[in-house]
Amino acid sequence: MNIKQWLSSIGKEEYADSIQFNEESGVYWTDEELNLSNLGLTELPEVFDHFVVNVLNLSCNKIKKIPETFSKMVCRNLIMSYNEITAIPEELCNCLFNAVLLDNNKITDLPENLGNLRTNVLRLDCNNISKVPESLKFMISDVVRFDCNNIDVSSLPYEISDPLCIEEIRW
Repeated sequence: MNIKQWLSSIGKEEYADSIQFNEESGVYWTDEELNLSNLGLTELPEVFDHFVVNVLNLSCNKIKKIPETFSKMVCRNLIMSYNEITAIPEELCNCLFNAVLLDNNKITDLPENLGNLRTNVLRLDCNNISKVPESLKFMISDVVRFDCNNIDVSSLPYEISDPLCIEEIRW
């Protein structure tokens, strides 16, 4: 199954029709936002590899796991707020995003390599995170906004807990 077939199978033919396929590169792509919010999705198939999208909105579902194939996708803005995600795959931390919104989930632990993630906006607020990895200090040069409400501030590396390092930090 590919991304177009999966979208058709969940009743989103209008999105399936907007996705193009480049036979030479084997890449599926769309210029439009792929809004799959509020569909009651509990899991995602491994169809997102070789996919290019500007905005992938999967908010307000019941997704528990981020597929590892997301690390092979090109996505500027990944929105997965208000789900039931418990962990961030290590593979995702080697990607480049404009924004990653993972607020209001059930994330308890962050991967040690989270500092490899390249993004301007990172939202992790309203999760159950008890400890932030030291590697997060390496991504502060890229982060413009870091939302970490409900995270124990004493667990943050000094470089992040110093509010002069990031344009906007929300506790």
